[in-house]
Amino acid sequence: MNTQQPSPLHGAARRTRRFDPTLPPLVFLDFDGVLHPNQTTPDQRFEHVDVLMDLLDEHPEAELVVSSSWRFHFGWDDLLAEVPSRLAKRLVTATGPALPGRFQRHAEIKNFLGRLEVDGQGVRPWRALDDCAWEFPSNCTELIACDGARGVQEGELYELQEWLSQLSSCRLAIDTGGAPASPELARRAVEVLDAADIPNVALLQRTFRLSYSEALHMLGAYLHHTR
Repeated sequence: MNTQQPSPLHGAARRTRRFDPTLPPLVFLDFDGVLHPNQTTPDQRFEHVDVLMDLLDEHPEAELVVSSSWRFHFGWDDLLAEVPSRLAKRLVTATGPALPGRFQRHAEIKNFLGRLEVDGQGVRPWRALDDCAWEFPSNCTELIACDGARGVQEGELYELQEWLSQLSSCRLAIDTGGAPASPELARRAVEVLDAADIPNVALLQRTFRLSYSEALHMLGAYLHHTR
């Protein structure tokens, strides 16, 4: 008779997440006030594209969606011709028609995400780089707010990098799999990961003083039982 108790990670599906952290992430991109200051000269236009693309080159899985009002002024092919080629190659689509009302930009993004879910693409993780904070609810943790007078800066880029890195650790952990040896450690790990917006390796390393390999295997076991 097998009396082995299942790992606590087998019961780890208690939290319903707002997204699947293993799916390709979406970055909703405003142009004015992000890729260049709102008040800019023609030679300053898109002056922040290279630093943003340097970051995104490290995360080819991220998909860029145009949420900027530029989508109302140009057809898709013309819009791609207006932006630097390095950026154009990473843009996949735009959010869609305007939705009048409160928090307009946020509503347009949520409508876009809803269409993806209906189409069977799952609940995608996302962030928005935007200088119009008033177009998002105050509790919108997905907004990375930029100063429109300067455009995207080091602090916002760091926040985007951290988010993308956390998601990358989730995908790597799924591929790695594995399980922790101690049931008590597994139980505590479930509590910590359930409470996290994005379960990630760094969180487990900090909390339990694990090696990278140990934390990766623990995260993989958790994700396998919560997907």
